[in-house]
Amino acid sequence: ALSALCWSTYDKVILDAARLLLDAGADPLCLDVDGNNVLYSINWKLSGCLHERDAKQIELFTALYDQVKARAM
Repeated sequence: ALSALCWSTYDKVILDAARLLLDAGADPLCLDVDGNNVLYSINWKLSGCLHERDAKQIELFTALYDQVKARAM
């Protein structure tokens, strides 16, 4: 669910939903069907697939990445 979340929407709701999943014990290092974890997927989005002129999306996914990374450590 956490992996699917990072592909689902581009608004603040994903931060709240990710926090709920992580609080409930979701594994941030769990691999998806492609063999990637959530941190990889978020980082891929931040590496250029997001429109660089959309600072709000970049800020959102940076916050999501930081939130998931903190739980993975």
